[in-house]
Amino acid sequence: MLTSVVFGVYPMVLPARNASYSLTVASAKAGAYGRKTGLIWWVVLFYFVHAYRSFAGKASTETNGHGYGDQKTLGGLRRLRKVRT
Repeated sequence: MLTSVVFGVYPMVLPARNASYSLTVASAKAGAYGRKTGLIWWVVLFYFVHAYRSFAGKASTETNGHGYGDQKTLGGLRRLRKVRT
């Protein structure tokens, strides 16, 4: 229903009683710099969302012999504490 109204008043975004005061598609668009900046923001946002979703769940904080904190750092200290007690 909303799309049929939009297509019905197409050149106007906000029609007014006096046509010279109406907001049209041409007068509502942003400037060239604003459109370029907006496009760059969307590309950067898409990149970060894609990177987050493609690497989500692949990092682990557990010390299983394949990551940081295994022998010389946290994992080694935990083993020393178990031996001493």
